[in-house]
Amino acid sequence: MFSGVITTETSTLTSTLQCGFCGTTDKKLSECSRCHFEYYCSIECEKAHMPMHKKACVQEGGASFSTGEGVKITLPLNGPPLTHEQEVDADELICLQLRSLLDGGEGQAICKKMGQAIFDKYKLLADNDSLKGQQAVEDICKWISTNCADGEKRSSHLKEAWKGIGDATWTWK
Repeated sequence: MFSGVITTETSTLTSTLQCGFCGTTDKKLSECSRCHFEYYCSIECEKAHMPMHKKACVQEGGASFSTGEGVKITLPLNGPPLTHEQEVDADELICLQLRSLLDGGEGQAICKKMGQAIFDKYKLLADNDSLKGQQAVEDICKWISTNCADGEKRSSHLKEAWKGIGDATWTWK
């Protein structure tokens, strides 16, 4: 289980991220001062969104890491236990921009390929046992839903993007 703390300091950035409250992308965005995961264009937007965001906002006490795109994620580390290899796969999925998972284009195609690769890898590691591939995919998705600040939404997007992955024995529906 990942238990270290990796942090990078990022106070503001300019990118295609959007304000968590008003959705603007044309201003410098500041990260949530608690979880460093959500972004806001102003203090007013952060305060206005906090009643909705605080349920998903992860406070201190978990593991933190940066996605490399200026996003710092804090994980409380609960959910199904994952192998180190599964944690690496989950981390890669967490690093994908949320809205790209269902963009109908390249982002969604990348996500689907990642899901198929995860299934194939764990199936192969288990002597072509499709159930092991299925279980790994489901465990990773479940782990993300409980360990990522936007976990429920991300897990839902992954499930949608992954429709059709698998093989003749099992297909994600």
